[in-house]
Formats: sequence, structure tokens, C-alpha cells
Amino acid sequence: MTGDPMAGDTTSGESLHATLDRLLAGRAHARVLDAGCGPHGRVTLRAGAHIVGLDISAEQLAKNQDVHEKVLGDIQTYEFPPQSFDAVICWELLEHVQHPERALALFARALKDDGVLVLAAPNVFSIKGPLTKFTPYRFHRWYYQRMYGIVHPPIFPTHLRLSMTPRATASLSSSTTSSKASCSSTRVGSGTSSAGVGPPCVTRCAG
Repeated sequence: MTGDPMAGDTTSGESLHATLDRLLAGRAHARVLDAGCGPHGRVTLRAGAHIVGLDISAEQLAKNQDVHEKVLGDIQTYEFPPQSFDAVICWELLEHVQHPERALALFARALKDDGVLVLAAPNVFSIKGPLTKFTPYRFHRWYYQRMYGIVHPPIFPTHLRLSMTPRATASLSSSTTSSKASCSSTRVGSGTSSAGVGPPCVTRCAG
């Protein structure tokens, strides 16, 4: 675990890096969407990848130096042209939106037929999942300000719908990409982060 409370789980990230390298092999200039990119990237990608950052906050986009292209928009409504990306990464964001299924449908639309979808979200059934959901939003902001010295932490209300259980998320991601062709989902890495986030789910579709 790194010292940055917003950085996610390093161990899972390293395993995910190797998985993405394998799945994106042969795509020298892969286009990757970092959906809800925030102030920095969460996943290390191979050299040559063109990363597009999508975020609802202009302030967070301005801070991000890891993406090559910045787009201001909501993952639940912003529509990229079909078949725009080789991979879509959404890291610890689906729990903060009202309609995660809409975001997943838009991810599937933007993916190429043989695209890769990477999702990371808190486990609804973990101890910290419900605790995070039902703790008042103002307490979250106070905690990050007091414990980590972050004056304006990029914290959003946590909805964490029951549709975001690990099994439901994997099923939903597979069903929204089913029009691509044959899709399969797997989890990489092990353990959970401090936010109760389990190993990322990677869905690969064969064109």
C-alpha cells in the first residue's frame, strides 16, 4: 500500500499491469480510456499507449499529468464514438454513481470488438463497504483532511448499489459487452485495499 490514500492497491495494480500487457500485446498505439481518471492514473500501461482521461471534475483533470487527452464529462452520460478504445479502465468509481449500468453500457459501446474492460470497486459485502456507504459524507471529507492533510479531497458520495456485488458486477460487465462477441471475465491480483476494494475484474472480448 502506498502513502497516497487515493492510489489504490499496489499489489493488485502490479498484477493488473502484467495482465494488460499480455492482453494488449501487438497494439503498439493502443487507445485507452481512463474513466473517472481523477488527479492521476491508477494503472501503469505499456509505452506508446494513448490514454484519454474522462472526469466530471475540471479541477481534477487539470491536475492529471498521466493522460494524453482530457475530456470533461460524466461516465453515465458521455458518449464516445463506437469502437474508440482498445481498453477501458474504471477504478473505484462505479460505487459513486447513481446508475453504474448506464456507465457500463457506454463503456461497451466505446470498446473495440476485441477490447478489454477493467473494473475495480468496493465489495458490497466487505466490512468497510457498508461502513463507507452509511458514514455521513461530511465525515469522509473531514477524515481525509485531518488524517492526510488534503484540503480539498476528491471525495464523492458513496451509493454502492447492491448491483455492485463482485458477482453482479462481473455479470453486468459481461452482459453489456455481449454484443461484441464472445466475452470472458476474470479477476487478477489478490486481497483488498484499505477501501475494501477487491481484485480488479478484467473482461476480454474476442472480435
